[in-house]
Amino acid sequence: MLDGDGIEAASGGFSATARDVARLGELLRCGGAVGDRQVVPEAVATSVVSGVRDGYAHRVRLPGAPLTSPATLSYHDLWWIPNDVHGSCMASGIHGQRLFVSPGLDLVVVHFGSQVICSAVPAVPFVPAFLQIGAHLHSEARAATR
Repeated sequence: MLDGDGIEAASGGFSATARDVARLGELLRCGGAVGDRQVVPEAVATSVVSGVRDGYAHRVRLPGAPLTSPATLSYHDLWWIPNDVHGSCMASGIHGQRLFVSPGLDLVVVHFGSQVICSAVPAVPFVPAFLQIGAHLHSEARAATR
């Protein structure tokens, strides 16, 4: 990959289809395993979704949250951690791509979109929306098995 001046850039860029990003999310959700085959060491996969270790994260408010709200979102190892009860995490690209993984809700969401960066456009609350979708689907699945 080259930057605007034609100089090699090695610090960014991830090119994948939505299907392949979903496969990565499912791999993480399942602790690094595909079926009964361990593809990524479980310790590596779970370190992403296990939350933030003390002193190793920057805590921020969810985008669009009131200034009086507590910092609930953490960031480590290129992943956003909502610190919810479901063990969720999210990777976010600079142009609106998102991979949301929630092991506790058995949920993987891939979102490809265009990200508008403008003070006149309010931030979209993706994390709360993904959690609401997951909670609804999870409760529907539990109700179907009764």
